[in-house]
Amino acid sequence: MSTARLTRHLAFALIATMMIIAVVVNAPIRASALSVDACNCVIFRLDDIQDFWLVPVQSAIIDKFIERNENLDLGVIMNFVGNDPAIVNKVRQGVATGLIETVLHGWNHVPYDTLSLQEQHDTLQMANAKLQDLFGRKTTIFIPPYNAYNEDTLEATSQLGLKIISSEFDQELPSIYDPDDPNSPNNKVYKAIAGSDIKDQFGVYHLPQVVGYYTYDSEPPTKTPLSFIQSQINDTIANYGYAVITLHPQDFTVKDANGNPTPVLSQEEMNDLDALITWIGDQEYHIRTFSSVTNVPLPPIIDNIPPNITAPADKAVVSTSELTPVDLGTPAVSDNVDTSPTVTNDAPAGGFPQGLTVVTWTATDDAGNGATANQYVMVSSTADTVRPTVSVSNPVAGTAVSGPAAGVNILVEGTASDGQSGVKIVEVRPNNGGYKPAKQKSPGSWSEWSFVLNIKQSGNREVVARSTDFFGNMQWAVIPITVSLSGPDTVAPQLTPPPDITVEAVGNITAVNLGAPVVFDNSDPAPVVKNDSPGATESTGFPLGTTVVTWTATDASGNSATAEQRVTVVDTSSPGIPELLSPSDGMATSNGAITFSWSQVTDATSGTAYDLLVSSSPDFSPAVIDQQGLTGLSYTLATPLADGTYYWKVRSSDELGNASPYSPARTVTVDTLAPAVAASPPGGTYSSARSVTLTASEPGATIYYTIDGSVPTTGSTVYSSPVSISINTSLKFFAVDPAGNGGQVATESYVFASVSASPPGGVYNAPQSVTLSSGVPGSTIYYTTDGSTPTTGSTVYTAPIAISANTTLRFFDVDGGGNAGSVVTEAYAFDTVAPTVTATPPGGTYSAAQSVALAASEPAMIYYTTDGSVPTTSSTVYTAPIAISADTILRFFGVDSAGNAGSTVTAEYIIDTVLPTVTADPAGGLYNAAISVTLTASEPGATIYYTTDGSVPTTGSTVYTAPISLSANTDLKFFAKDAVGNTGAVGSQTYLFDLQVPTVIASPTGGVFTSPQSVTLIASEPATVYYTTDGTDPTTSSPVYSSPISIAATATLKFFARDGAGNSGPIGTETYSINASTLPATHMSDTTATFGQSMYSAQQAHAEFVSPASQLVGKTIDEITLKLRKTGAPTGTAQVGVFNTDLTVKKLFGEKDTTTISSTYTDYVFSLTGSDVYVIQSGDRIGIKYAGGDASNFVAVMLDRDAADPFDGTNTYRQVYTSSWLNSLPNDLYMTLRQTHAGADILPPTVTASPPGGAFPAAPSVTLSADETATIYYTLDGSTPTQSSSVYSSPITVSSGTTLRFFAKDTAGNIGSIKTEIYTVDPSLLPATYMSDTTATSGQSTYSAQQAHTEFVTPSSQLIGKSIDQITLKLRKTGVPTGIAEIGIFNTDLTVKKLFGTQNASAITSTYTDYVFSLTGSELYTIQSGDRIGIKYAGGDASNFVAVMLDRDAADPFDGTNTYRQVYTSSWLSSTSDDLYMILKQTHG
Repeated sequence: MSTARLTRHLAFALIATMMIIAVVVNAPIRASALSVDACNCVIFRLDDIQDFWLVPVQSAIIDKFIERNENLDLGVIMNFVGNDPAIVNKVRQGVATGLIETVLHGWNHVPYDTLSLQEQHDTLQMANAKLQDLFGRKTTIFIPPYNAYNEDTLEATSQLGLKIISSEFDQELPSIYDPDDPNSPNNKVYKAIAGSDIKDQFGVYHLPQVVGYYTYDSEPPTKTPLSFIQSQINDTIANYGYAVITLHPQDFTVKDANGNPTPVLSQEEMNDLDALITWIGDQEYHIRTFSSVTNVPLPPIIDNIPPNITAPADKAVVSTSELTPVDLGTPAVSDNVDTSPTVTNDAPAGGFPQGLTVVTWTATDDAGNGATANQYVMVSSTADTVRPTVSVSNPVAGTAVSGPAAGVNILVEGTASDGQSGVKIVEVRPNNGGYKPAKQKSPGSWSEWSFVLNIKQSGNREVVARSTDFFGNMQWAVIPITVSLSGPDTVAPQLTPPPDITVEAVGNITAVNLGAPVVFDNSDPAPVVKNDSPGATESTGFPLGTTVVTWTATDASGNSATAEQRVTVVDTSSPGIPELLSPSDGMATSNGAITFSWSQVTDATSGTAYDLLVSSSPDFSPAVIDQQGLTGLSYTLATPLADGTYYWKVRSSDELGNASPYSPARTVTVDTLAPAVAASPPGGTYSSARSVTLTASEPGATIYYTIDGSVPTTGSTVYSSPVSISINTSLKFFAVDPAGNGGQVATESYVFASVSASPPGGVYNAPQSVTLSSGVPGSTIYYTTDGSTPTTGSTVYTAPIAISANTTLRFFDVDGGGNAGSVVTEAYAFDTVAPTVTATPPGGTYSAAQSVALAASEPAMIYYTTDGSVPTTSSTVYTAPIAISADTILRFFGVDSAGNAGSTVTAEYIIDTVLPTVTADPAGGLYNAAISVTLTASEPGATIYYTTDGSVPTTGSTVYTAPISLSANTDLKFFAKDAVGNTGAVGSQTYLFDLQVPTVIASPTGGVFTSPQSVTLIASEPATVYYTTDGTDPTTSSPVYSSPISIAATATLKFFARDGAGNSGPIGTETYSINASTLPATHMSDTTATFGQSMYSAQQAHAEFVSPASQLVGKTIDEITLKLRKTGAPTGTAQVGVFNTDLTVKKLFGEKDTTTISSTYTDYVFSLTGSDVYVIQSGDRIGIKYAGGDASNFVAVMLDRDAADPFDGTNTYRQVYTSSWLNSLPNDLYMTLRQTHAGADILPPTVTASPPGGAFPAAPSVTLSADETATIYYTLDGSTPTQSSSVYSSPITVSSGTTLRFFAKDTAGNIGSIKTEIYTVDPSLLPATYMSDTTATSGQSTYSAQQAHTEFVTPSSQLIGKSIDQITLKLRKTGVPTGIAEIGIFNTDLTVKKLFGTQNASAITSTYTDYVFSLTGSELYTIQSGDRIGIKYAGGDASNFVAVMLDRDAADPFDGTNTYRQVYTSSWLSSTSDDLYMILKQTHG
């Protein structure tokens, strides 16, 4: 990763700049770097983030930036991360602070310029998808491994939305950066300077590294001086506004003598980093991320990964309370995004009841993803000290098992029960390894269990099963078997695929969780299982239709089996309901050529079309416009609509015909007529002020007017109430209706004279008495009532004029001087008819909001209420259509200008937007007889449509009119459509008919037992089981079986089952006799084959010695019976029990005062107290010890010397003096060992290390596991561990020369023995892969006749995923070839994908010789499908060439008889099964 060229150019520029500055101001370089127009930023990128590698160092660097509150970009190798919680959680912690940004550093750490465009695209796509899964967010940033990329990289990043790439200046493409002309305007390196936005032709920003914390131009890498880093930062900020600094985890480790990194964090390096961060702040620079410098936003957080949750340990509590509080503990929780998910549980609030309670813990992150884990809480009124039972039914003792040499799998099956707290777990111990959980045959019950046991060694073996109850009591079952392994494995695995799947499509491709197949092999414990599914990631998935997935299971011997699973992706979902956009609801328009528009909705699998309905009726019958299959989001009417109110709605449908419901309807009114306005009273000559009412011919029109004679506009006064006029006035006015139609301007002139009439003219609803008066005293008033113009010859006014019919009264006055005033006209009209008011649309039920217009039968003021109250003239005055969007009682009336008030009209509007639902009675379920199903809609009057064949019903399906008779399995689907057109969702009920009666079996079955039994009742189908234990016949009122029944005394158990269909099965009966005397007893005669020996002391003790092969080992006892007698008068006490080698007591069963022993042989019983038991161990001495007698006074114990039964007592021995065990005899004591009750756990735990000690090519991660719940203590320095030593909690990574010592202490306090494992790390042990046919590489030797020989890696090759750093080839030359041969990994077009080395052809020997080619440093290459591994040479001819040894006859060793020249051609030719003589090897971690 050289920066030499960039450094050189920047240095030249710097020198020139310094010279200029020195001449002008003699200012420091620093002043030229900081700019008010630039970012002045430093970006730190930490490359090579990965699992299980320098974990403390990676964590320390991240913590440093968090501690300093500074930004850091992490370059994550995505295929190498995700399995190490330490790394994953540390990165999540950093991301959560907002300081740390995660970016892609490739899928694998390979140069991207060696990959094809498709490979680059696919690996980056996978990497970004995994980045989101692990940390909740994708990125827009890519740091190419080794900073190597090409134009295909830019094309791939552009396609995937990756906007930023960070390489280094020296490795930028010529089209991006010209190192010979750093200031060229054609350069595409981004500048963080105001006004600059430099991108390449793909729209990608280039922010190259300027310097690395270490320089990797040589081996080992060398540290870059801080002063040089600082100068590079200054110079680059001066030129670009920012500087990128690259860090690697190995930069911050302690180096060995050769300069190579060790796993130890270097505090010196961390101090230098700290100093560099401080220096950056001192320069007033800012540390930023790639996204913040470029202002390219990161994709949003998309968290669809549930948290990880582990429940606290199970609890067992002794309490007699009905409800008991229990301290549950705290679960362990983590999440990919949320650092503190919400944790809840469903524990009962008031405490735990008696018995077993399952507590479900739930962790929910901020995105709503949830995960659960179960904790079991057992509350018992008494401590459960009784062991559970466990038995192995297969294999039986003495079974001979045979299999191939590679190993054999056997199916272990058995039963377990517990009469009090219940069985918590059953485990199986393979030979002497750690216990592993068995599998329940029925979920939730250990009554029957199984386990696949893999055995790899021949000989005598034991199958050990252990059951544990919720109080920690354990019981064991030991089954001896004989194993014989030989020969090859030729049997294919047994493979059962997951069940076929049908899923709803979520797109053109749909991710599907296939499930897991069931695989069992006769030898391989873990056959390799693959499938050919297209995958389930964001870029790969299953298309519509049925895809056949072929599963393949291959065991270690190469035997394969296949099975098929069918995945069907269907699209039965409609697109969403479009949202109506324009015209707005209730809008009026004067343009009938309306454009209707709506929102876009998408379908998961296909394009979307739209259906538009327009109607003048709210029920859309008939439709004025019915446009189906519109592809756009708007539709303009070609023929304008006529005047009127219209309803419109839209629905969507996909290409398969799945249609959404219609949207809620809207209204639109078309109005092309301009409104007219009338003035009342009209213009004329009046004697008194007038209140002029302006009335438009259309409801909702706005009236504009002026009173100064000017022409009114829409900017003039808006009429809202009668206009008062008392002086001569020219009133002008016009109206604009809601559709925008503007009427003509009208004019009314009002003139006022000295004579007046009271009341003035107007509309009246009763006769009027009109008084005429003059403002001039002494004047004479003349008038007419027929509308004619009055003169001095007309009637002289003398008294009020009675007017009872429509009359035009005209009058004037003449004063005393003979001056005549103006003629005044008053028109009197009589209206006794009240106005009527109508509402449009009328009251009723509608499926959408309505705009209601009120219209009077004559000009009138309309008053209304919407709350159901009676309107008055104080109520709201109607001026515009009323929007009604909820159920409303609208009441209204009109008052005309004569004061006639109409009747109040009531219109009730019900807005029904609720989709009707349908219920089926009875509901779907299991039935045992034909039924009649009634469908009922939630709304009266709704029409119900249904099908009985499982198809989706439509309005073309059968209409429900009467109950539906069903007598066979039926998938009934239905929906309803109400009176206003609301269509409900399709409902479904499945009816199953079961005429079979269930049967019940009891496990164990009845019989005679030595201890209380836990009886499990198992029904032949899902059913409720009823039972009694008193011998009476059970009924449905009897107890319901829910958990194993504890039978502690002799009882008759009766039971039957009733299934979900109501079928009742026959009553079963089992009788259980509990007889403790039948507990197993072990006699010590030779004929019982105890495999022990009679060990005795001539004077002091008689005991049975337990040899390692004895059948007694592992048996539990609590009682010893001996046949004793005394001779003479012995005194003192005899001890009976288990003794150590030195005669000290190991376990005392009892003592006997020898003076009380009978003089004739008598049975004496010695028992442990309470629930105490003893488990017999190899090396125990079981018998009697007495040292108080002499030759005449002693105690004798009966032996059986002649092996005859019954014991005859002819051979007895005194028990006296000696203090050591003497010789052994085959004679046995007359002794009976017995277990009369179950007991507590007294077995110490054992611990196993995986892997065990040995030599390893790289530091292994060691897991310690105990065979029971226990605390494990360990040391790594070879010292003896104690309970003060480290407690094991997670796998231990050990280094070379580690001595690991460990032991465990279980919950009962038993302490196991200390074990030791020694680990060494030797890289020379790393695997080598040979390419002969016999290695079954599954590849083919692909070659070009003239140019290259390689091994082609097929998709099924065993090489895929292996890491190598060394290739060995056997080469020779013929003639005098010249030029260079390349050795490594090649692409299809023969370009180099990964170069391992080159070889000068002229230096190759003339005889076949091994040549080794290795990668440098710690670099490794991971082999991928499609790789070509081998040699390429194009410099020879037919006489001068380089040959590589092949193996055509598949014989080892390679004989070199078949060689091929490497010359001219440039393409791969045919394949052959021959292999190169080639060794691939990994020599380091």
